[in-house]
Amino acid sequence: MEIKEIIDLGNKFHSIPPLSRMNIFLRTKKVRSELSHSNILAYFLDHTEAHQTGSKYSELFIGIINNRLPLDEHLPLQNWEVYRESQNIDILMINKIENKAIIIENKIGAIDQEKQLERYHRAIHGDANYNVKLIYLTLLGDPPSADSLGALSLNQVLCISYIGEIKAWIEMCMGLHKENEESYFGLKHYLECIIVMTQGEKIQKEIRNIVFEKNGIDFDIHRSIERAGMRYCHYTFFEKLKAELK
Repeated sequence: MEIKEIIDLGNKFHSIPPLSRMNIFLRTKKVRSELSHSNILAYFLDHTEAHQTGSKYSELFIGIINNRLPLDEHLPLQNWEVYRESQNIDILMINKIENKAIIIENKIGAIDQEKQLERYHRAIHGDANYNVKLIYLTLLGDPPSADSLGALSLNQVLCISYIGEIKAWIEMCMGLHKENEESYFGLKHYLECIIVMTQGEKIQKEIRNIVFEKNGIDFDIHRSIERAGMRYCHYTFFEKLKAELK
């Protein structure tokens, strides 16, 4: 029965609407590259970049984020500076006029690092004294692990997803252009990339549920053990490396 369910899920993936034959994003074989997606998102968010739409893309993004926030926490639409890998943060947006900051932690397949979100929040809020909105971006909107949160609580983090907010944002950006414009095709191709990536993740998640739940295995416990094993491997590797370098 499990095999039939898994095959049916595979057929669902192949039912995705036809994609553009000339989609360069899909041809790079890096559809799930976290680094590539962070670069692309930062490019769209940065009003100084070559897309020549000014702050229109970022205003749409902030509008989507504000829809998830209470009115008294709404973020200004303009005057954001965008940085990549500043203090190891995937995407950092700074509004010096309003003394606000947005931290976007982009997670595609990578495991959470110990106290990662706490460290980022402390660096920008505690050290730089900005009023911080911490955003945790995953394919399907999964929350960060307790290890990553550290001393932070989950209600200090806004969880968003590629399948939800990012997909909706790219569709809105497409609406700014005519269908025969270069920018429209670039956005359309990236949207297709998001669809392929998120639909694949949804199906993988359903398959995991079938395999783990029907065999009485708690997937969250399995994932925690897997993450602990990965951290142990990283720790032992760097300890041996330090010993050899002495």
